[in-house]
Amino acid sequence: MTTKHLVLARLERERGSLISGSELAKALGVSRNAVWKAIKELQKEGHRINGQTNGGYRLREDNDILSAAGIAPYLQADIAPTNIQVFPSLNSTNDLAKEKALAGAAAGTVILAEEQTKGKGRMGRSYYSPAGAGIYLSMILRPKLAGSQALLLTTGVAVAAAQAIEELWDCRVKIKWVNDLYVEGKKVAGILTEAATNWETGIVDHVVLGVGINVRSSREGFPMELAHKAGVLCPEGPAAADEEANPDQKQQLRGKLLRNPLAAALINRIWQMAKSLEEQPGPAAAELINEARRRSCVLGKQVLIEGYEGLNQAKAVDINEWGFLIVEDQQGCRHILNTGEISLRNQEGQSWQ
Repeated sequence: MTTKHLVLARLERERGSLISGSELAKALGVSRNAVWKAIKELQKEGHRINGQTNGGYRLREDNDILSAAGIAPYLQADIAPTNIQVFPSLNSTNDLAKEKALAGAAAGTVILAEEQTKGKGRMGRSYYSPAGAGIYLSMILRPKLAGSQALLLTTGVAVAAAQAIEELWDCRVKIKWVNDLYVEGKKVAGILTEAATNWETGIVDHVVLGVGINVRSSREGFPMELAHKAGVLCPEGPAAADEEANPDQKQQLRGKLLRNPLAAALINRIWQMAKSLEEQPGPAAAELINEARRRSCVLGKQVLIEGYEGLNQAKAVDINEWGFLIVEDQQGCRHILNTGEISLRNQEGQSWQ
């Protein structure tokens, strides 16, 4: 890591506290001038760092720029991902991750972007990814799974993402099969799993797991076509926070509404989920499916089905051990969906979403 990244990591670990330049220099084994230069570089990048003469440096509570150095302090010690790359802008984090996976990148490689200009969703849809408003993350895994088990990973990531959000936000996250997360009836996150399988063995070579989370609204807000169904975790986040906020507001900011801790929680949870599926496939899969059922917002409801020939509307009745959705048509016949897209009536019952 460069001096700049080391300084940021230390400030992140002690966010809100003053650290003297001499203390930073001694801890990092560099000169005070090197620390000063690193601080200036970080400030130019937009990091909110206050400096006080003879007092030291302080990373403000409302600093919310994604960075590998900012994520690292929140990763669990046994988490393997060490190659975390953050970009100001990308067409798609999944596309770059796929390129790296094909070039041999190790499992645990993580790609994030402050914005995506061509964010990808399922079924060829786009994913709205404005700058500074969310987490757009892709992780490379190389699981020892058959191609037929790929949907189980999507279910696993949905559960992992829901749990990561609830670690840091006071909300209840529901899952709309198979890849959408909802809070209070609004979609706040989407998942895109793309796998490459060896045709001779049927074993997955690599999987790129993409997660997009709407942390807060952008200045422009959602496009008109998304405004009725998309939501955010925090209507007002750190970007709008006032440095002179009262103590209660500052306590709310501390570790609660920031994207670096959420990105780390997401990485931690996904890695744990994948590791469990490899080490204890049966029990881990059963636990994931039970959690997906518990969090489901579609079971017991009528759903509109796209991409499944001969079936347009049915009742969602269960999720099987592979993560497939079981639905029942009007004649009482059951069907197993391992692909396609479903929609639910909105809370007003006026349209499908």
